[in-house]
Amino acid sequence: MPKASLVIATYQRPAALESTLRSVLLQDEPDWEAIVVGDQCGAETAEVIRLIGDPRIRYYNLPKRCGEQSGPNTFGMHLATGDTIAFLNHDDLMLPDHLSHALGHRTDFYLGRFANATELKTEEDQLVPVYTALLPRDDDLTRLMTPHAYAFDPSSFWLIRTSYALAVGPWRAAGRLRRTPLQDWLLRAWRHGGEFRLGRRLTGLRFWTHNLRQDTAVFSVATPEHKLTIERLEREPLDDFRQDVLDMIDAAGSASRAKWEPPSPSDQRVQAWLVRRRRLEAGLYLRTGIDARTVWSWLRRERRADLMKTLLVKRTGEDLPSTFDIRPFLDQPEALRVV
Repeated sequence: MPKASLVIATYQRPAALESTLRSVLLQDEPDWEAIVVGDQCGAETAEVIRLIGDPRIRYYNLPKRCGEQSGPNTFGMHLATGDTIAFLNHDDLMLPDHLSHALGHRTDFYLGRFANATELKTEEDQLVPVYTALLPRDDDLTRLMTPHAYAFDPSSFWLIRTSYALAVGPWRAAGRLRRTPLQDWLLRAWRHGGEFRLGRRLTGLRFWTHNLRQDTAVFSVATPEHKLTIERLEREPLDDFRQDVLDMIDAAGSASRAKWEPPSPSDQRVQAWLVRRRRLEAGLYLRTGIDARTVWSWLRRERRADLMKTLLVKRTGEDLPSTFDIRPFLDQPEALRVV
């Protein structure tokens, strides 16, 4: 039984996936398994995994398109044999000490700290990612009650005790929700009542930079910033690399602070009211399971999965399926194994 099961949902980004898997291979904790679940992927994904050739990596390919990570994540959870589970996105990178650091916390739900790359700069004819924030900023889970869809996103740097994750249950399909599947699953995990801990050390890298490419599909084959970064991690001392990233974040923060202006008294009152409101909504949710955001969305007759539909059109041009049921594929999962 490995110490950690890494569930990696993927779709048509073999170059990014290769870098992500290389970051897994760099872990100083070698006792892991990686369960890669393709969302009806092409042959290129299987070829990447075959070329890596590590027996700790298994690849399954769903015969039906889900369009987002809930189906692949649930499928991977079903196959996990490790003491803990992580949901690693196919375009995020773990620093080499991520797993060992996360495992050392011995908690129900660990939230890892990651650097967010939101800009690209050119150095010596190479596109270099620029990291501008260290996230999550804090462990205040009441932030989940706001309409902001990216609080505590991505799930790549969580590490959850497997028995706890299974008690929370499967990820629910976006087409049935008025929140994102990630928000929905994390809210349910929070309400389950376990111990949550936020990491203090930077151990992950998230790349928002694919959104900067307006002249190509977001799910493009070329991901030069991933390749450049993983090659640096493979040859440079980890502490030097981490300090370089933290220096970028500090520079971005200094620039932001230089432009900062104190809020007006009216703005301060509005912010204080919003904090009280979200804390009240959090208390209501934890006691009763009633999500005020979902209720308001229903009253306003907003579309289910509105954000996920928009993202999928931007990423691949597809429409999100109105329903997706992963259960038929859980009966004989090995029939879907490719590598």
